[in-house]
Amino acid sequence: MTSYKSKHNDEYFRQMLELSGNGKILACYYSRPEEIWEELLEDDRRKFEKAANGKEFELVLGKEDAQKLAEQMEKAGTIYFRGGDTGLLLERLMPIRDRLLKLFHNKTISGSSAGAMMLAKYSRSLDKNANINGFGILPIKVFVHYSDEHKENLEKLKKHNENLEVYTIAETEFIVIER
Repeated sequence: MTSYKSKHNDEYFRQMLELSGNGKILACYYSRPEEIWEELLEDDRRKFEKAANGKEFELVLGKEDAQKLAEQMEKAGTIYFRGGDTGLLLERLMPIRDRLLKLFHNKTISGSSAGAMMLAKYSRSLDKNANINGFGILPIKVFVHYSDEHKENLEKLKKHNENLEVYTIAETEFIVIER
């Protein structure tokens, strides 16, 4: 929920800037309808500017075409996948799925909600009340938007397929995984 005002979200954007080697941030909104991408970009630009504290950065909107997006990924220091519809995100990235690991090499990759679910091997969707297969960029299970009221769903995710480390991420909070 990067749209919420919170100290955690402020820190999330600060971390992306801090970890971005060349200051080029590629914003990917594949999990949302294309007609709102510019609006999302301006919203995120304000958040990055607030977090930048004078540090220079370049925020670039990811192209709609997956092959062109892949070219943009090669030049970015950070690739940011904003949340939305996980299925839509997975579908739109499918043409470059096999290249993602190489494209992500030596970069900071950030996934909010659906973005985190895409990166993980497995996640739990509250909307679908089901476990979701991600691309497995990270060999983990992730439960986004987690709260204690979802303990039963968490157990379903823990038992799903193989035994992997499970990360629960509460609203507006985030984790950093170094790999």
